[in-house]
Amino acid sequence: MERNERIEFTAPNTVEIVQRPTPTPGDSEILIETDQSLISSGTETAILTGEFADGTVWDSLYDYPLSPGYCNVGTVIETGNDINDELMGCRVASRTTHVRYAAVDRDKCVLVPETIPTQEAVFLELGKLGLHSLRRGGVELGHATGVFGLGLVGQLLVRLCDAAGAQPIVAFQTSDARREYLPSEPQIVGVDPRDDWEATVEEQTDGRGLDVVFEATGNGDAIEPQLHALREEGRLVIVGSPTEPTPLDLHAISRHSYDVVGAHVYHQPAEPGATNEWTVTRHAELFFNLVGDGVLNIEPLVSHLVSYEEAPSLYETLRTEKSRTMGMLLDW
Repeated sequence: MERNERIEFTAPNTVEIVQRPTPTPGDSEILIETDQSLISSGTETAILTGEFADGTVWDSLYDYPLSPGYCNVGTVIETGNDINDELMGCRVASRTTHVRYAAVDRDKCVLVPETIPTQEAVFLELGKLGLHSLRRGGVELGHATGVFGLGLVGQLLVRLCDAAGAQPIVAFQTSDARREYLPSEPQIVGVDPRDDWEATVEEQTDGRGLDVVFEATGNGDAIEPQLHALREEGRLVIVGSPTEPTPLDLHAISRHSYDVVGAHVYHQPAEPGATNEWTVTRHAELFFNLVGDGVLNIEPLVSHLVSYEEAPSLYETLRTEKSRTMGMLLDW
């Protein structure tokens, strides 16, 4: 079997392609050969720079060297003793890192429908996060929504809010280049938050304010001002993960009866319950259906598709010129 190459962050701001042994799948595992993997720009930039405030959750999670990535589509090339051989040759999506070969538990993989191109299927994990966030926000038909931060997750949130019938959708981003990725629809309004965005919100909502705001910047200092975009009793959904302590005026939250909720991909249930029937499996099925039916157009979000051998230079671009990047795919 060919050598097993893997992307590693060996130290802060240092990316290397290293060789690791090719694993043998266990009884309940499948061996996949990666076709393409997607760089999760927000998470992976934070991990790469290593600029975590002491005592934060981030500070406790990561040590170098580490293998980044969790958006992977590959082909099954070997199965464990307990796995049906019919999976051989199938494409699967998983939370596998940026690596050529990986042994993955079958239950943690999702079959990719034949109609879904690989470069769109690799967005599955971010799509599931978007769907989970939408449900945490309680977005309904006609809700006025706002999305702060138009990286990959923010762009997906805008499109999912649109698919859910929200309007208007006010999308906030300082980068002109990233606002240009927004769909050209009258109900979607791009705003530079350095401008008089509060006037835009007032105009778009007839003075009511936004029903739901999604925080997708990952910038702790940007969160408290977002509360001012909400109506009384509106909801702020924290989707981004700040790497530093975040100041919040709790009196303002109490006085206006705001709801502030978190949305993390790990909190999609594996099994349906009395209060949440939307399991991680159902969200995966829904994501692929939305993409396959043309409701969710992923292709315009791909800004880079390069060989994995170019990963070090691609991460440098992400670190130094992040605003001109969007979906960055590694081809294996």
